[in-house]
Amino acid sequence: MIKTSLMYCIYDSPKSISMLIPKKRGHGYLKRPVGHHANKLSLFIDDLGLDCVGIDGYLHIVLGRRKIDPMEIIEKIANFLDVQCEQISHNELFDIIDSMNITSW
Repeated sequence: MIKTSLMYCIYDSPKSISMLIPKKRGHGYLKRPVGHHANKLSLFIDDLGLDCVGIDGYLHIVLGRRKIDPMEIIEKIANFLDVQCEQISHNELFDIIDSMNITSW
C-alpha cells in the first residue's frame, strides 16, 4: 500500500504550520485531524507543549514567538505518524482542502 505524505506549509506571520494529515487506511487526508475530543495525535501535540486546531480539513499549529524550528515539529509529527513529509505552497494546501468537499456547520 502506498502511503500519502504529510503535506505542510509554513507561515512567517504569525509563525505557524498548516498540515494535511494522511489517512492510515486508504488514501487522502483526514477531514478533521483533531476534533472536539482528544485523540492520539492531539495528545502527542499536547506533549510537545503546543496548541492545535484541526476540524476544517487540516491541522494548524501556531508557534507564535516561541523559538522553535517549524521543521523540528513537522518531523516529530511525521515520525509519530510514520509518514514522509512534503512542503507545498499555501495555494496547493487549500486546493487540496477544497477538493475534499468539507461542508461547514
